[in-house]
Amino acid sequence: MRAVLLLVAVLAVGCGKGGEATTGASAAKPERPSLTGRVELEELAATYRTNEAKADDLYGNRRVTVEGAMKKLTKTDSGYFMSFEHGAHVGSELPVVAYFPASAAPALAKLEFRSPVLFSGRCEGWEKNMLPRAVAIRDCKLEPWPKVAAPTPKLSDEAAEQKAAREKGAP
Repeated sequence: MRAVLLLVAVLAVGCGKGGEATTGASAAKPERPSLTGRVELEELAATYRTNEAKADDLYGNRRVTVEGAMKKLTKTDSGYFMSFEHGAHVGSELPVVAYFPASAAPALAKLEFRSPVLFSGRCEGWEKNMLPRAVAIRDCKLEPWPKVAAPTPKLSDEAAEQKAAREKGAP
């Protein structure tokens, strides 16, 4: 009888190890409210490099809109991941990767090396299974660039004088 009780006690303690699995802590956290405005890739990477707690507070598990320059697009089993050119150090890569679904392939196919991209996705912080480490942004989608109004052409001085004369009614 003692042996059975001892065995039950050992099994109960052993099953409780790694509390994450038994407490549900590994379940996905609910997404936090989206950030408004754009985040620069360099700023996102620098914040994660220098203060991960601050970066998680600012960006962790939030949808962010990010702009950057594509360095490389790689196919995965479930879609694509994009790495980015470091603006300050041409040729080097930022430690940020964006994961796009396979359905984004037609739009992604139009991009070239160093193409400017604007995209939104959920920031998950450091990718734990990647070396070198990189900040992962998942569930990404390309965003259209905002339309910028065309500047009004400036008239030469002579053209401005002629226009003013016409408006006054002078010949």
